[in-house]
Amino acid sequence: MWVLSRSLNLRPFFIDTNMINARGRLPFMNLIERWDENDVVTVRLPEDAQDEAEAGFSRNRILKARSYIVPLPLIRTAEEQTKLELIQRVLCGARPMSESDRRDALILFTAVKYYAILITADGASNSQPRGILGAAAELKQAVGAQIMSAADAVKLIRREISAQ
Repeated sequence: MWVLSRSLNLRPFFIDTNMINARGRLPFMNLIERWDENDVVTVRLPEDAQDEAEAGFSRNRILKARSYIVPLPLIRTAEEQTKLELIQRVLCGARPMSESDRRDALILFTAVKYYAILITADGASNSQPRGILGAAAELKQAVGAQIMSAADAVKLIRREISAQ
């Protein structure tokens, strides 16, 4: 006798620091977290996102960040270093990179390395005119990154659930 798995045939989801749902006020993340708890999808928090969360002063956010399995970037080859540099160029263009930009690039690199879908709210802003979401199409073409908002991730998961 075999048992049906609830798990969908999707890449794992890696979340950006801005998707750490410490207060439970992100409705789409609430759904994604519930699906993760029920083994429908897999959610992870890259090391650099965890480090960024732990640099803050919110105890709840730190505890939430520590509740995830943490994939490491582990840049070991020249090809991986080149890929990281390409991600940095796409995200920042010619402007100088800030520490936040470096973390964003490492978070994205980690997602790409492990063939994960990055969920972020990092869109166009004054401090990062393109943002990760704004550069999603170019990053997909350059390094194969799959990037989406939490709302789009919920739509994807619901489509996959309906298809089963």
